[in-house]
Amino acid sequence: MSVEVPGGYVQAGKSAAVWHSVAAAVREIPGVKSVSLANFTPLSGRDRRGPVAVRGYEPASTGDSVIHIDHVSEGYSRQRREHWKRQAEELERQRNQ
Repeated sequence: MSVEVPGGYVQAGKSAAVWHSVAAAVREIPGVKSVSLANFTPLSGRDRRGPVAVRGYEPASTGDSVIHIDHVSEGYSRQRREHWKRQAEELERQRNQ
């Protein structure tokens, strides 16, 4: 599912409130077991990049001094771990059939 936060909310610093209300609404959908949010789809290649400097480290290239940033909600890592565990279990069941 993808949700766009209206520009006015971002500029007014209200996007966190939108995130919380979206998560709360999705939790109310019958059959939903867990909810987590991220600014960008993980591993999609779409994310924010920013420079980073580490004292004593000389990067070999400009790319070696850039980090990739994605904001995620509380429980995101747990939810993803549970998802991948279920996927692995399903693959194992299919192999054993």
